[in-house]
Amino acid sequence: MLTRAILRLGSGLRARWTGNRPELGDLADMLRNRQFIHLVEQIPLFSLANAINACLLLWLLWGRVPAEPLALWALAIVGVSGHQLWLYVRNRHKALPLVITARPLNRAMVWSLVIGAIWGLGVAFLFPAGDLAGQLMLILFLGGTCAGVVALAAPLPMVTNAFLVTALGPVFVRLVSEPGSTHLPITAALLVFTAGLVLAARSGFETFVQMIRATDRAQTAHSNLVDALECSSKAFAVYDRQGRTVVRNRLHRQFFPGDPVAPAPFEGSRCRAHGPGRWLQSSVRRTSRGGIVEVHGDVTQLKDSEAALREARDAAAAASQLKSHFLSLMSHELRTPLNAIIGFAEVLRDRARGGMPDDQTGEFADLIVDNGRSLLTMVNDVLELSRVRAGAFEGREETVEMHRMVARAIDGAARPGPGVEVAPVDVADDLLVRVDRRALRTVLDKLLERAVIACGASGRVTVVGGLVESGPDTGGLWLTVDDTGAAPTAEEAAAAQTLDGVGLADVARDLARTGGPRGPVGPVGPVGTGGAADLDLDDRHRAGALHIGLSLAAALMAHHGGRLTLTAADRGGARAHLVFPAERVRRRPADAAAADGGRPVPTVVTFRF
Repeated sequence: MLTRAILRLGSGLRARWTGNRPELGDLADMLRNRQFIHLVEQIPLFSLANAINACLLLWLLWGRVPAEPLALWALAIVGVSGHQLWLYVRNRHKALPLVITARPLNRAMVWSLVIGAIWGLGVAFLFPAGDLAGQLMLILFLGGTCAGVVALAAPLPMVTNAFLVTALGPVFVRLVSEPGSTHLPITAALLVFTAGLVLAARSGFETFVQMIRATDRAQTAHSNLVDALECSSKAFAVYDRQGRTVVRNRLHRQFFPGDPVAPAPFEGSRCRAHGPGRWLQSSVRRTSRGGIVEVHGDVTQLKDSEAALREARDAAAAASQLKSHFLSLMSHELRTPLNAIIGFAEVLRDRARGGMPDDQTGEFADLIVDNGRSLLTMVNDVLELSRVRAGAFEGREETVEMHRMVARAIDGAARPGPGVEVAPVDVADDLLVRVDRRALRTVLDKLLERAVIACGASGRVTVVGGLVESGPDTGGLWLTVDDTGAAPTAEEAAAAQTLDGVGLADVARDLARTGGPRGPVGPVGPVGTGGAADLDLDDRHRAGALHIGLSLAAALMAHHGGRLTLTAADRGGARAHLVFPAERVRRRPADAAAADGGRPVPTVVTFRF
């Protein structure tokens, strides 16, 4: 147990001497680094203070003690201090090493031993016997030098302890060995002073260690804060009261590259646009010390979702309302032909039973047939449109000649007025398109029917087609059906544009807005009439069926990846524009065209009825 106690005492004394703290753990390296930095910073003051004190003491003791020993002693202190100062000046521009070992601190302890020994041995040797004033002067200068060393090198226990032991030890020996009772109180006072210096050095070292611990905690907290900010999904920045950046994370550097600028002095949150297509939710607050904290969150997806939800809500509400309008209008359009069919059938029945003359029997039969066919066409179009919209359309795609399809559609078109001319123009006979033949015929029939009705009693319908030469549809096939009927108003032209891929709701909107069936490019009926209000019952039925047919044509074009638009023509009238995608279009080889009977197809064919 005695051996263990002696070892523990020795370890404690060594720790007191060197300042080593095993409990510091990972902070030992930081402590050593800070001690080295402090040592380098204090070398000039330490060297200059030693040299100045030695020179002052040389001047004050000159003539009281032997001159040669005094001069040699002062020269030794000035030389050692000057050498230290020269080393500092030579190495002051060198970068500090990344890892500080114990070697430079041990070297500093050796220098402290040397300088302390010069001071202590010099004072003990120069101690003037019988000259109390000179003795007190030497002790005073030595004590002041020791106090200065403790003040400058308190974070370095090895340096301060080495200097105190070697500087004061010889003086204590000299005072004890001197005869007389006057030296005892001086020795006691010097001993108390030495104890005070040791306690002051220890207190300074403890303060230094606490500072190191506080610095480590602050650095750890700052590092954790920076890591947390870097992992945040928000852009974060802190500015001091002068507007200088304290810290900001990666997202903030991404949103605001370059030198950041403190935000305008406002407090609160706001949503603002930041660049094309990006929205930020920004929050700015003042700190307790007058700085600014700003947080930015990317809410672009949220804004897009809100816009999509608003559009979906509005579309759903409009669809629900327009569906009701459409159903009411469709019920009228379906009931009216049925009433006509039933009514004329009852007339025929009553006449047959009553033996009445049958002069009008043929006329009534024609009306029944016309209304029945109109009703059948309308029902078929509605059912076909429903199948296309539901994705249940079943067709058989094949490669067809666009020229022949247009010619056959014109052949089977509704009989126009006596002054209406239908002329397919510049539709090359080598243009082939892969479509469902029945669907393409339906599209052409509906567009020609609309154009003929729009012309009324007189006008011209022209069909033009070719390959798309430029733009996003390059390589596709375009086809236009132009008429010289009544020019559409701006509202009607805008409504016609919506037929590009829309459905029954848009037709119902047009019907509801105009108060009755109207064509997509103006009044359906003879040119010069007053519009829908002036149409007779047959024209109203025909217009209602026409709207459904146009919706069906647009849906069939969309099913084939194509596009249908209705616009006002440049010189009056209206234009229906079809575009088929390039992957569905090709040209027939020249040799295949020659083998096809060798029959040339005219580029302009005029059909008159």
